[in-house]
Amino acid sequence: MVTMTNLGFVPKGRPTVRKVTPSGRQPRWIDLWDLRPKAGSTLERLERVYLTALEAIDQHEQRLAEARSSGKFTNPGLVDHSLTFAASTLMPRLYRERQAVEQAKAAVADRRVKLALKPPDKADAAAQILRLWKLDKFNALPDAERNSAVADVALLDPDLAAAILQAPAYSKVHASDLDRLRDHALRAQHGDEALAELHDLERGIAVAEGALVAVRDEIAADVGGEAALAKAAEPYERAATAPFLRKCQRYETDPKFGKPFVRVKEEYVGAWQEGVGWRPATEAEIANGIYYENYAAYQAAQNGDLSRVPSEKQNGAGAAGADAGAT
Repeated sequence: MVTMTNLGFVPKGRPTVRKVTPSGRQPRWIDLWDLRPKAGSTLERLERVYLTALEAIDQHEQRLAEARSSGKFTNPGLVDHSLTFAASTLMPRLYRERQAVEQAKAAVADRRVKLALKPPDKADAAAQILRLWKLDKFNALPDAERNSAVADVALLDPDLAAAILQAPAYSKVHASDLDRLRDHALRAQHGDEALAELHDLERGIAVAEGALVAVRDEIAADVGGEAALAKAAEPYERAATAPFLRKCQRYETDPKFGKPFVRVKEEYVGAWQEGVGWRPATEAEIANGIYYENYAAYQAAQNGDLSRVPSEKQNGAGAAGADAGAT
């Protein structure tokens, strides 16, 4: 278990998904958040994912407890009441957090590409033959000797290390040893800090994603199962993550009359981006977006209120009831 003793700070979160495990159930264990992200970093965003997941299960349990204590609900009614709240309020929030995890995974993949190992010089035929000869000799060793040879990757013959990394499928090396060898080579080329940041990101993704999965599973168990939850939550999740679209116009000075007269230079479908404003929408955004009446309607949908979503969009794509908007 992670403690202050080996971290130097108090980790966030808790070891079980629920504060108190319901009677008759086994506790669902999750990891503590044992990372210290920099402000504004992807890792900090993943920390918010983790904490948001725990907030969601806490809100679900509070809502469930209040409904039970009210005495107003039968057992089936209690399930329906909890399902409505989870589907309309909690699932859209968790859906957005899952998107943040996917974005973090893409960032890790991009970093992995940028941290690619520099390949050995294949133009040097003699050196290449020597490396492959050493790899053949290594593969021919008994298992115990091979395992001993890679126990400390820092002491491994550089030619042999390069050959293993060049031909991992041919090398008789355990996957865990191959990972250690690759990380050692990456550190040598790119420095300890770059690799440490990458490992922290990968750890953050695993912890955040584990919390999201556990929270959804626990909520689903209280509201009739995953199938019922997925069906009820789908329109709310879609609306909560759909781009806000508007038919926009870009103007230019009228060449005939000059300033202050203007004319429409271009019409386009705009997608709203916080901190930026309206920008040309991508094809995917146009296909999945919603033409809300105004920003307030868009914000309402983000919070689970579908009453102002165009009816065509509540069950699929469509609805181009557009305002003209400035750039």
